Amino acid sequence: MTDRELLGIEIETLWESDSRGQLVRARDDRASVAPFVVLATAADGWLGAVSASLDEHLAQAIVEAMTRTPMPARPALPPQAVIDLSELLTASGVAAEFHSGPSFLVPRETNFAPTGRIVTSADSASERPLLFAPPEANWPAGEWNSLLAGEIGPWAMALDGENVVAICHSSRLIAEAAEAGAWTHPEQRGRGHAAAVTAAWASLVRASGRLPFYSTSAGNLSSRRVAERLNLHPLGWLWSYRPPEEEPLAGSPG
Repeated sequence: MTDRELLGIEIETLWESDSRGQLVRARDDRASVAPFVVLATAADGWLGAVSASLDEHLAQAIVEAMTRTPMPARPALPPQAVIDLSELLTASGVAAEFHSGPSFLVPRETNFAPTGRIVTSADSASERPLLFAPPEANWPAGEWNSLLAGEIGPWAMALDGENVVAICHSSRLIAEAAEAGAWTHPEQRGRGHAAAVTAAWASLVRASGRLPFYSTSAGNLSSRRVAERLNLHPLGWLWSYRPPEEEPLAGSPG
């Protein structure tokens, strides 16, 4: 499978689409809207998608802009389409925030030495201690209970004594793939916890027959260092224009 094809699966993992292939909402339990436009660039090609919320003529103009502009020499370089799309949205009175960042596939052989005790969703309830949501992570009680019950996909946690100091869970989940959602306690960052739990999480995702993806934002250097530590396979770059105050999907410092 090519990097471009894998990016297409990741886009499907992150956002739900309608029958026309247009983006509808983020693929999670929250009432989160989809980006106005997503452009994915890989070494072997590119692909894009637009929001179903856009005016039909604007959506068509965006598709044409993406189609006619050449892709950059390297996926991490902004394509001309990024500028063209900004101008189209602005001219149409659409307020949008720009986000970009690299996308990775966690290879099957990914491993990382545990930084302490690691517990996962594969452990039985009797094999793991009572796990309480770290206050700093702002996990709603209902979601935390669903996580522990395995209702929202595989997860892995690093413990310091009885305290959860790092989590990697399935922030998005479909039959073919899962997207990593990582968090590390602010006082525990830089110790490799995020890399350890991400590797453990990815192994469980692979065991379920899914592809494990890891994406982050361009400015999240700590999260990008996690990708480097794990030697993740770079697929390319995701560029998007989103409704204001929509948070980009991003890994967490480790």
